[in-house]
Amino acid sequence: TIPTEIENLSMLLSLRLGSNDFHGTISTGIGRLKRLRKLNFNVNQLVGTIPTEVGNLVSCESFYVGGNLLSGTIPTWFGNMSRVQVLEFGYNFLSGSVPTELGNCISLTSLGVTRNEGLSGQLDSILDGFPSTLMRILYAGRTGIGGIIPTTVGRFSSLEILTLGDNQEVTGTLPSEMGLMTKLTWLDLGNNKVRGTVPTDIGRLRGLRDFDLSFNQFNGTIPTELGNLRSLERLDLGHNYLSGPAVPTELGNCHGLLAFGVFGNTGLYGRMESILHILPTGLGIFFAGQTGIGGSIPTTIGGFTALQYLNLDQNHQVTGTLPSEMGLLSNLIRANFRSNQLWGTLPTEMGLLGAATSLQFGGNNFTGTLAPEFAGW
Repeated sequence: TIPTEIENLSMLLSLRLGSNDFHGTISTGIGRLKRLRKLNFNVNQLVGTIPTEVGNLVSCESFYVGGNLLSGTIPTWFGNMSRVQVLEFGYNFLSGSVPTELGNCISLTSLGVTRNEGLSGQLDSILDGFPSTLMRILYAGRTGIGGIIPTTVGRFSSLEILTLGDNQEVTGTLPSEMGLMTKLTWLDLGNNKVRGTVPTDIGRLRGLRDFDLSFNQFNGTIPTELGNLRSLERLDLGHNYLSGPAVPTELGNCHGLLAFGVFGNTGLYGRMESILHILPTGLGIFFAGQTGIGGSIPTTIGGFTALQYLNLDQNHQVTGTLPSEMGLLSNLIRANFRSNQLWGTLPTEMGLLGAATSLQFGGNNFTGTLAPEFAGW
């Protein structure tokens, strides 16, 4: 347990006990440390509720209790901490509503409640209460927070990170006002119930590096304006109802793209020859199965030496032979070509891909004998 003697250190300004193996509860005596500015109990084995006495820490600027086994609710009296800038409650077992009183924390810049699956609340009510000009980070994925994303989200011009992934309860459409959040670097709305088209205004988020809209109900085409996101490293649009070109030519401007997913959008189409001409050769992940992408795999695939995961599963339209240049993909870990129209023999060179753990070729028209190089599989 955390030694209670610490509670006698009345001049203490900072208490950091994170990433240890402390058990037991948070002592009520911690509220005696009224000069405390920084408290970090992250990543321990603490249980029980957050004691009321913590509300006496009126000078507290950062409060971290993430990664524990805490239960109960987030107390409303946190709203009385006018100096607090960071509140981290993620990865616990907290429940109840996210208190709107947190909007009274006029200095708040970062709030983390991720992976508290018992937490609830309506997103519009929560956001409307926060100090929009200061907030930089909101981690709220894998919770029960739901409802619509309000148009007032555009007020959060300083927000850099917004994660609501795996909530399954975020609904409505993506407002065009999100284009006003020009400091966003990470936007995760994956695995929810957001519908409608992807607004073209997203193209104004020039600093965006990680963008996840997978497992929603988006329709329409992939906006060409996404080509303006030149800092983009990860783009996941998989498992929606998108249609049109799977890889707009403008995405070729995203030279730093490392991972791109459109898996499960059956209305998307394109030819592999053109797609590989657009995508950067530094790409490490390309998930494009269960789409209308077809055509042959060109010899230029050998230039994608960073590629680790390639999925063209059940496209039914990828044709031709596999080029021997596939053997140049020395970093390839998993590749899936199932249920297409490929033919010919499997390239001997692919049997020498030392990093590969899974190569799937079923449901095609391959012939011939398997080269000895595949004997170790």
